[in-house]
Formats: sequence, structure tokens, C-alpha cells
Amino acid sequence: MKNFKWLIAVFAIFALLIVGCGDGDPDDDGELWTPGDDDDIVLELLLADNFQYDESYQGTLNALDYITGKIEAGDQFRIKITFAAARDSEDVIELALVDGTPAADYWTVLIHDDDYVDVNDGEIVERGEWITFQGEFTAITSATAATADANQIVFTTKGEGTPGTANSGKLKPFKLYFTEFEFERLPL
Repeated sequence: MKNFKWLIAVFAIFALLIVGCGDGDPDDDGELWTPGDDDDIVLELLLADNFQYDESYQGTLNALDYITGKIEAGDQFRIKITFAAARDSEDVIELALVDGTPAADYWTVLIHDDDYVDVNDGEIVERGEWITFQGEFTAITSATAATADANQIVFTTKGEGTPGTANSGKLKPFKLYFTEFEFERLPL
């Protein structure tokens, strides 16, 4: 009888291990996705916890690394990107051109009447899914200076956390991996 109880105990532990492993869905394991060796990554961007200011994760790039001269009202831009996220986004991922200087009240969106551009047709980005986005937009406001903080390309997505509290994002920061990143000012 002792051997039988031992066998039942082993079977119960084995069953718990199998049930605890989930259905193999990559989101069940809590691990962040990373690109494979065959993926030609040209840029990695961390979407950091930005809950101390609002309800989002955000990453910025210096637009002056891609264009010459500060962003001016009336300038037209084209962006073409192919990227994947290390985890599912909780909301849509958007981008904008932003002036983050004190002269611009620390955050002035320079395009589309203070609006952001959705890069995945209103859908969340699923972990490891490659997304290609191409768009054109016009600056409606000029950057206040020809500095990196006044000429930013920002990627952002809302998430669950406590606005006003730093590092409170429930699902934590994550990276975007780009295999293509083209950003240019169009000729007038």
C-alpha cells in the first residue's frame, strides 16, 4: 500500500507540473521575446516606464541622427520601419515628433495637431510579430532648437500602472527590435 501512495504522490506532482506549464503560449511564460540570429537588427529601442508623467511606456530617438537641421513647421517627413516587440503591447504603439525642452513645456508634439501616429492600424503588437509601417506626415510646429531633446522621434504605448508613480508599470519596460528604420525629410 505504501508503494501505491508513493505512486499517487508522484503522479499528482507530475500532473501539477504539466498543468502549471500552460498551453505553450509564449505569453504564458512571462519571458521577453528576442530576435533570432537570422534577424538583421539595425536598431533596438527600450520603451521605458514613463508612469511618473502619464500612463505609458516610451522610447525616444534623436531625429537629428537621420535628418539635417531642426524640424520646422511645414517640413514633410517619411518614415518606414519594420519592427517586433519583446512582449505584447497593452495598447496600440504610436509615434510622433516631439520637442521635449523646457522652452516647449517639456513635451510639444510637432505633427498632426498634437496627435500621434498609430503604427499598427489600431491593433496591439503581439510579441515577436514583425510589423511594417510606412507613413508621411507634416510638422505643424517648429522645434525650439537644433538639439537632440528638441527634435525627438518618440515611440509610446499606454499600459496598466499608476500615473504619477515612477516604475509602476505592471508589465514592465520592453524593447522594440527594428530590421528596417528609415526616416527622412522630404524635399519641398
